[in-house]
Amino acid sequence: MTADLDTLLCQPLAPVADSGFSASVARRALALQERDKLLDQLVLLVTMAIVLLTLPLGHIVAAIETVTVNLGNLLPVAIAALVLTASFARLAVDRPE
Repeated sequence: MTADLDTLLCQPLAPVADSGFSASVARRALALQERDKLLDQLVLLVTMAIVLLTLPLGHIVAAIETVTVNLGNLLPVAIAALVLTASFARLAVDRPE
């Protein structure tokens, strides 16, 4: 009995005529995903604009400069940068045409 049930469950079902309902649901889902992605990007841009307009740009640039100089002088960060660069170069060389 179990073998018969396994055989029945492994066989594909017969197609059901749905007059394009499945395709319309798939189109709607894709449209909603695209709308959500666009909304996320819009929120990100508006948030960045608000942050850039409200914070003094000189302080932001000074903070970025301090962090990058301090990070650049750390040996583990330098080693990680070299490893990532070598990995990327290897991926670029081994990439199939």
